[in-house]
Amino acid sequence: MRRTTMSFKVEFEDDDVLWLPYSKDLDDSVQYGTFVEENPFLFPLRYKADKSSKEVTAVRKKAITSVQPDDVVYVELRCAFGLDWYDTLSIPNKYDTLYVVSVQYTRWRNHTHKFIQPKVLVLDEIMADWDNYDVFSFGSNRILSDDMHLIDEAFVVQYPEIINPKNRDRLLNLYS
Repeated sequence: MRRTTMSFKVEFEDDDVLWLPYSKDLDDSVQYGTFVEENPFLFPLRYKADKSSKEVTAVRKKAITSVQPDDVVYVELRCAFGLDWYDTLSIPNKYDTLYVVSVQYTRWRNHTHKFIQPKVLVLDEIMADWDNYDVFSFGSNRILSDDMHLIDEAFVVQYPEIINPKNRDRLLNLYS
């Protein structure tokens, strides 16, 4: 994540909505600070750039205590497989709709509980192991709120590009 390449959708009091690049003015606003605090995946932006990586590393080094195997959480689709991948999708309103997938933690990857294996259920996709920072940033939300759109089998059939090609035919046959 590079601050200099980030843009934020900003709604002004007069109802104007603009995408603005990261700037010192934006960073200094109360609304920006609140937004960053409310979105754990923006954790690095809570700190100045030179301190951010140290804070992330400190969180990564800790054992995972907030989840355990068999827990199910809701993860934003754009966070599950990366922003570059998400940008390539042709799903409706992808920057205005909060698409989420159900992720189940399947097992600890070591006895120290520093890594856990997440699986996207509807896509039958085991993801790369997550550490404490990943769980904190992306994978701790246990509540499906009204502003979230849960990716289900019907959505997967309508937008099969979100399925890993190795699973696509099998899942489309299963869900159709």
